[in-house]
Amino acid sequence: MPINASAAAMTAALMALDTVGELEVFKTESSTHREWLIRFYSEGDPAHIGAQPFITVNTSTVSVGGARRRRLATLALVVDSVAEGSSTLEVGNVTQADDVTANTTVSEAVAVTPVVHVCGNGIRSSAEACDDNNTIGADGCDSLCQLESGFACTSSTQGGGGSGDGSGVGGLDTCAAVCGDGKRISWGGEGCDDNNTVAGDGCSAGCAIEPGFSCTGGSASSSDACASVCGDGLRVGAEACDDGGLVAGDGCSAACAIEAGYTCAGGGNASADACVPCHASCAACAGGERTDCTACAASHPFADNVSPAGTMACEADCTPLGKYANGTAQACAACDATCTTCSGPSSAECLSCATEAHPFLHGATCVAACPEQGFYVAVRGDGQATCAACAASCLSCSGPASTDCLSCPATLTPHLDDGACVATCPDGKHLDDYSGGASTCAACHATCATCGGAGNASCLTCTPGVTFSAGACVSSCATVRVVAPLHAHFGHLSCLRPACTQLATHAPTHPRY
Repeated sequence: MPINASAAAMTAALMALDTVGELEVFKTESSTHREWLIRFYSEGDPAHIGAQPFITVNTSTVSVGGARRRRLATLALVVDSVAEGSSTLEVGNVTQADDVTANTTVSEAVAVTPVVHVCGNGIRSSAEACDDNNTIGADGCDSLCQLESGFACTSSTQGGGGSGDGSGVGGLDTCAAVCGDGKRISWGGEGCDDNNTVAGDGCSAGCAIEPGFSCTGGSASSSDACASVCGDGLRVGAEACDDGGLVAGDGCSAACAIEAGYTCAGGGNASADACVPCHASCAACAGGERTDCTACAASHPFADNVSPAGTMACEADCTPLGKYANGTAQACAACDATCTTCSGPSSAECLSCATEAHPFLHGATCVAACPEQGFYVAVRGDGQATCAACAASCLSCSGPASTDCLSCPATLTPHLDDGACVATCPDGKHLDDYSGGASTCAACHATCATCGGAGNASCLTCTPGVTFSAGACVSSCATVRVVAPLHAHFGHLSCLRPACTQLATHAPTHPRY
């Protein structure tokens, strides 16, 4: 067969072989190559369905015409399979061509019967993309047995099913809309198509609208956009809540967002939310109790008892809880074990005391006993025993006043005078170094104004009406002469200690002559 053999000649030569049934040959050529396209059909004997036995083409005798003789150093015959299934041609004995003479041609008229492709007979041919046993459009396979947009068709022989070669040729097609391709084929059973098969976004993996959503915009050439329906009583998608209404101020806003100071729970793709107000101490919450806060209000900024779930109580003051306010963490933190209440974490930051072993609050530390010097035990209004400071003049004391001293310091005010510590004893008193071993001020003798010791013999000065005599203060009465009229009665004089008092002298009312 010459290298420029016609398509008809190639068809006749191939069909003359016992292993070849119905086929068609299409020839194209250019300045660089010639190409024969061979299309095998399922009609004929044998039918070309599935893998076929190879046809060996021997190119050793291929001749070519030309104006002059030449050697074909690069002649090659290549076979490509352009239809589904295996090629039925293979190449062998490709050799260098012999010299040929110009204008050598061989031709032969061959009658070829064209293959008839029957669309709609339920048998997919190699010229058909599908065949669903009808020529009705809009079912995935159109009246010309071509795939319709948005559909996919599967043959009964596809993938090795039935007796076919796996290409689908020779089988019956079943067609269905392709879910997730962004084309909503409503007549193909799709309620939506959002260009994916992810569930939970409004359009299910089976291209059905999911509860609580609305999908719009989809068509045979465009995808759907799906959004949750706020107020339908189904919390889905980006909704934070859905209580079945669009009324603001009930905890769930008209945009299905949880309103400040509320918490909503119970909602899902089959149920509505129930919303309740948070406790006044909460800025946000998971429930209505004071321990259900998830964020604290500005009036109660300190978190306490945070649960593993993140809920907590919010406090305005941590002190009543036996804790202190940690400003950095914005939380109530535990006091030292010796403190009932505190202002910080250490044992030197107590506000009240917790144990019987350390019941007294000394400054900000709980101690077993108050210091013996400089402090006394005072009880606050809340019942806490504290170590209170004595007056500055006292060494030890029983109370806060300067007259509550029990002992005095060795300098400045070393003398104890009726509960007061003084630098020197006052007039009428003397220093008594032998009163219980302490330096105290004792009263002088009654006749002494000042004294150096006990008894009237230690007087330094005397009280009015008392005479200092022989180192002591003694009482005396002066002689009083009373002049009275004739026959008058003289008054009586009496000497009273410590001073003399003159009794009244009475004269008669009517003198006698």
